[in-house]
Amino acid sequence: MKKKLIITCLCLSFLLGFLIQPTSATNDPFEVVSVDRTIHITYHKLFRVTDEYTFINTGGDPLSSLIIAVPYQFTSNIASFDLFGNESEKLSFEKLPYDGSNLIKWRVYLDNPLFGGDTAWIQNNITFIGLTTDTSQTFGTGKQGHINFAFVKFPSSPYDIRNCSVTITCDPKVSIYDPVGNTYSSTLVLGSNITIPKYNITPYSSRYNLTDHHLAYDFYLSAIKFPYIKRELQIDLWGYIYVTEEHFIENFGPVGRFRIDVYSFDIPSEAENLNVYDKYGALRYSRSGEDLETVSVNFDATRYTLQYGESTIYWVTYRIPLLNHGQRAGDKIKLELDILFGEFDCLVENYEITLILPKDASVNYISPSVDSINTVDNNLILIYNEFNITPSNSKVIELEIDISKSYFHFLARPLFFILVLGVICTCYVMFKRVLPFKERLFERATVVPTPILLEFCSLFEEKISLITEIEKLDDNLKKRKIKKRIYRNQRKTAERKILELNKDIDELKVTLRNAGGRFAQVINELEINEAERQSAKDGLYNLEQRYLRKKISVVAYQKLTKDLYNRHKKAKTKIDKLLFELREILS
Repeated sequence: MKKKLIITCLCLSFLLGFLIQPTSATNDPFEVVSVDRTIHITYHKLFRVTDEYTFINTGGDPLSSLIIAVPYQFTSNIASFDLFGNESEKLSFEKLPYDGSNLIKWRVYLDNPLFGGDTAWIQNNITFIGLTTDTSQTFGTGKQGHINFAFVKFPSSPYDIRNCSVTITCDPKVSIYDPVGNTYSSTLVLGSNITIPKYNITPYSSRYNLTDHHLAYDFYLSAIKFPYIKRELQIDLWGYIYVTEEHFIENFGPVGRFRIDVYSFDIPSEAENLNVYDKYGALRYSRSGEDLETVSVNFDATRYTLQYGESTIYWVTYRIPLLNHGQRAGDKIKLELDILFGEFDCLVENYEITLILPKDASVNYISPSVDSINTVDNNLILIYNEFNITPSNSKVIELEIDISKSYFHFLARPLFFILVLGVICTCYVMFKRVLPFKERLFERATVVPTPILLEFCSLFEEKISLITEIEKLDDNLKKRKIKKRIYRNQRKTAERKILELNKDIDELKVTLRNAGGRFAQVINELEINEAERQSAKDGLYNLEQRYLRKKISVVAYQKLTKDLYNRHKKAKTKIDKLLFELREILS
């Protein structure tokens, strides 16, 4: 009995020694040779911390892992956490249980064992949110606002740090307070060549300044920027400026915290004929406001929510009255226009504005000077490039153009247009007076049995319904509203039914053609419009493939898509009218 008890105790001791491992990892023979910390403050109250560590194995045995730590009080503020090795490859890591040391720790696994005396370089990228201590800001004169925040001054580590440097940087138009000079600057060095003991937690509180008050808002759902916006302004001699914009929107918010389902931007209240769409079609939007009209684009309703790291492109088109921004005197147009009109409540990294003048028009005066000038098909194209644009930016240009050589400018004069219209109407009236009247003869249609005519109309309408169903399936597949397997099965079923219907329809066509008269004409017109609709549909598909392969420009794609869509719609409408005509005969 005594022997069994001793064996049992020994087994339990072995198991407890195997299962219970120290979590502090303070016995690892590591030191930090150097660490360079950069704290970057963004527009949207995000703090991106980059720590570049150089570790050294001070022991004799090879080690394959080490510890990275963050003060425990900031655990809930971590939005993203990444680790990279020497060749910018991500390192694997695991979060350790809290051991009461006021640090939350991660064990980082190295690609190769680190022998005694060897060093390893590791970069730790952490994004923090919620470090600002005030929930609202008040702004004084000069469009300035101060935001307080609290963090730690130096990296916290379970190892001694021999050499530490800390620098704070900021986004454009955001500046950090420098207590030494009692000023604000874009960069602040908190320390260099400093020795930090292990488990050090040095609090640091300060404030930063928003020189652009528009950027002081909180994005609770998303952190948004535009890598680029391309705006095209085309001056039309009929009295409008046609605006076409391409918006490349990106969600760079922290992982799992932010999303974009609705985004709003401002356009002039005078804007007309507004359209918002992407490559799949129209996007749902709403309008509100007075001086600047707010357009809210709903991505979630018509497409899908943009998650972290995702981006998309959409287009906006509208027109504004030309004379609201300038005046016309004879053959000259004088324009004073803020080409950055409207407002985007976030950073636009690259803003390209293209001004297209009327054909054969020339520039008498322009200020400020343009970045580049091109000529396409006798149209003078002026291009401005702006960078890091925020809501407070503006760029007013003064422009005078001469349209005396423009072959179309005469038609832009209302008096001349009215005169030409009066001459055409006068000629028409005189022509009608001298034109001899001839009695029109109507032919009675050849009688076709009602059951045959009724069956033909029913079969053809069923065929049109199946074609519409296939087009709807294609659209749902593009919008990810249907699974591919279900899509293939339903499409095959519809195509099989169409083949069966075509056999029956072809037999009835023979009977209607033999009847002659209007029946034969309707059959011929139906076949022509069916071919036209299919041709337009194939053209739309081929055009989209070429655009996705970047074989054609955005402008060409939009124009050709509109032309092909109108052809498709016109053919479909004609088919409906012909079937309605046959139905009328039945009644």
